[in-house]
Amino acid sequence: MPGDTPEDAYKRGYDAGEQDARLRGHDVKFVEINGHIKALTEELHSLVLAVRQLGIEAEANAKTAVATAAALEARAKERREETEERWSPVQKGLALFGALYGMLTTAISIGLALYVAFHKP
Repeated sequence: MPGDTPEDAYKRGYDAGEQDARLRGHDVKFVEINGHIKALTEELHSLVLAVRQLGIEAEANAKTAVATAAALEARAKERREETEERWSPVQKGLALFGALYGMLTTAISIGLALYVAFHKP
C-alpha cells in the first residue's frame, strides 16, 4: 500500500504467508476428513448389506422351520392312522380264539374248584 513503512509491508506479508500456511493445513485436513467420510460410507454400506443378508437368511430359516413342522405333523398323522387301523380278519380270529379259550379255561377251573370243594367221596 502506498505510504506504508517497510515494517508495515513486512508485517502484512508475514501475516499473509502465515494465513496461506494455515489454509494449506486446512486443505490437507479437509482431504483427510473426506477420506474418513468415504471410508465410513463404505463401512456403512457393507453393514447395510450384512443386515439385508441376515434378513434373507432369517426368512429362509423361517420357511425351513415351517416346512419341517408340516412334514413332522404329516408323519405323526400317518403314524396315528397306522395304529388306528382296523384289525385284519386273521387278527380278529386270533383274538376271538384267545377270548373263547380264556373263558373256557376259566369255566373249567371254576368247575373243578367247586367239584373239589363240595364233592364228598
